[in-house]
Amino acid sequence: MTDEWARLTNTLRRALELAEQQHDYPEVMRLLAAAQKDGLRLGGALESRPVEERIAGLREAGESYAAIGEAVGLNRENVRQTLRRHEHAQRAAARRDADGSPVTAESSVDRLDLSVTMANAFDREKITTVGQVLALSPRTLMKFKNWGRVSTARLQQDLARHGFKLAP
Repeated sequence: MTDEWARLTNTLRRALELAEQQHDYPEVMRLLAAAQKDGLRLGGALESRPVEERIAGLREAGESYAAIGEAVGLNRENVRQTLRRHEHAQRAAARRDADGSPVTAESSVDRLDLSVTMANAFDREKITTVGQVLALSPRTLMKFKNWGRVSTARLQQDLARHGFKLAP
């Protein structure tokens, strides 16, 4: 399995080198397709972080959403969503790094690892502390706009990581 990962890594590295040099676009796409196929065969364990970081780098360099989309194979709306997720993750990581203290019921919900959708839902509902989240039941959460089973499951996992559990 290590050899397969090494081949996948080399394929991706070559595709990125070609893309950065802006040469041989069809070859880049062929390499990326091969890497995706290898990644799926290896269990789909390709991390989306490098794509998010690449998109963020292109945006910081002043590229348009359309140009970024062409470079990474996404449409403009997906590029925007990816940038929002990336920015949210960076802000959350900065908050966690800035304050190494444990999460308590009095802590801000920003200390939790929330998706953009979850953070927006809490903002709409004026939920600001972990204690307020803990008082909610899964049934109550499901009534929030754009909230679903996946959001509930992710929140429960994150709360469990900090030693908390939602109300029944």
